[in-house]
Amino acid sequence: HKKQLQLAKDIQVNDGLLNKLEFEATLYRLRYKKAQEKGDTWGEDYYSNKYVEVITRIDHIKKELKKSLNLAKYIKV
Repeated sequence: HKKQLQLAKDIQVNDGLLNKLEFEATLYRLRYKKAQEKGDTWGEDYYSNKYVEVITRIDHIKKELKKSLNLAKYIKV
């Protein structure tokens, strides 16, 4: 949108962050499964907590991204 550079930047930054966080969530899930297979209870707790933290951040970023996209829909050019 014309003259809405900050909104466009917010969408771009949040989209990139969302992709990064989803990748991290996948890694933590895989590492949790490996720790579970090895019987590493400390690893299970650690990766489980990290996974929950990343999922919480993903939910927040998705809400912000949806808000920005909805705002961009209603801006008249």
